[in-house]
Amino acid sequence: MKSMLLTGAFGNLGCYVLDLLLERGYQVTCFDLPNKANQKAAEKYQGRVEIVWGDIRDTLVVNPLVANKTGVIHLAAMLPPATDDLPELSWQVNVESTRNLLTAISEQEGTPVFVFASSFTVFGMQQPGEAPRKPSDPITASDNYTKQKVACEEAIQAHSKPWAILRVGVSIDARLQHADKRLIRAMLEVTPDSCLEYVHPADVAIALVHAVEREAAWRKVHLIGGGKNCQVLQRDLVNTALGAAGLVFSDAELGDKLYYTHWMDTEETQRILEFQHHSFDDFREAMFKQMKWIRLLVKPIAYPARKIFLKWAFAG
Repeated sequence: MKSMLLTGAFGNLGCYVLDLLLERGYQVTCFDLPNKANQKAAEKYQGRVEIVWGDIRDTLVVNPLVANKTGVIHLAAMLPPATDDLPELSWQVNVESTRNLLTAISEQEGTPVFVFASSFTVFGMQQPGEAPRKPSDPITASDNYTKQKVACEEAIQAHSKPWAILRVGVSIDARLQHADKRLIRAMLEVTPDSCLEYVHPADVAIALVHAVEREAAWRKVHLIGGGKNCQVLQRDLVNTALGAAGLVFSDAELGDKLYYTHWMDTEETQRILEFQHHSFDDFREAMFKQMKWIRLLVKPIAYPARKIFLKWAFAG
């Protein structure tokens, strides 16, 4: 029986991965924090998977879970802005826990494949005129989050058993209904011509599972972007994610900051992992369908609503 440990199992991406693993006949051990949102998401999987609740830092609970596994897909992590607010805790959760998992796997007799969801942000800020990123391009830590991802990647690349690192691009979908105010502000502050590459979470899930299953993917760093049909600009993201709710912004209302996104050279990754099935237009269509009634309510008051939203986003 194929068996998998999936950490961060009940987040948005985790549920996509879990659905795919079950579809493919895996026996899955799910590990996550026992918060209200995770416990609600786990309800549909009761009786179909092994669910272990706990803190990823608790080695006494986590380390035994790697025994007899085909692979480990490691998604559990703290994200910005929590990585800035709680740097010591996030280092323990993001870096030390990854190292502990690697040690536990190293002590196994078999060769479970360790697949890690890293981030495209490790390349640092996009500079005007740069070519699309390649896996071999140099990386640089530009904040706590990227420093932690770089440290994880270094530990994984020194790991003695099979591994794969997936640097994931901008990956959201219509399920995303809430975002931290500071993330929204950051999105609005970026120059509208900044390049970014979208990738649907369902496609990321395929890439993660194929990275376990396909030996050609092992001991490599992969860039996970949606391909040519997902290479857009910052204004496209803003006016899709917020435009779906009737808030459409002009370039003059957006900022002039650089950001750590860019387009990617995913030719080799796609050849190995065969994961690109959605386009940015799919994301846009789903968002506009999801937010239809909100958009209709906002439309008659679009101008003042936009001004109020901007005031809220940049207050404090």
